[in-house]
Amino acid sequence: MLSQLIREHALTEAQAGDWAAVAEILNALTQTVTVGKVGGKASLVALVAAGIDPNQVIAAMRANPMASELLNTLTADGVDWSDDMTAYVMGKLVAAGKISQQTVDVMQSLSVRNEAVIATTAEQCKSAWEYDQINLAWTTAQNDGGINAALAAGDRDALKTALTTLLESL
Repeated sequence: MLSQLIREHALTEAQAGDWAAVAEILNALTQTVTVGKVGGKASLVALVAAGIDPNQVIAAMRANPMASELLNTLTADGVDWSDDMTAYVMGKLVAAGKISQQTVDVMQSLSVRNEAVIATTAEQCKSAWEYDQINLAWTTAQNDGGINAALAAGDRDALKTALTTLLESL
């Protein structure tokens, strides 16, 4: 996986042997992770941590029938704040001026967040790249360099030549 990420995102840096740059590029990669349903306590804690009064949010939601159902679901099973219907209901509350976009963003961040794809070091990148290059050289030597053919034919001289060529390529 690491060598694949290097090929996809930091090939030029790897070919130049700049392993610190390779690690920096890979460590900056993120992916969106969906957490799913979140309970009432986590939702309240997130609002308070963001400086948002949960009582105002609850009052605004209770005043809207669909948002009130969301609150009922939140206390019963939890709510996926990133769900399309939830986003629609919360968007309506924002449009009506009942809650802020910041409130919606805080709640959605509980269900969806960006996480690092990988955490790696320059040394790990270098090792993975070198291992991958050795495997590539071996596969090429087996198929195109005559190792398989020499083995199949029992030709020791041809095998010696193919292996010598392989070693010199490394």
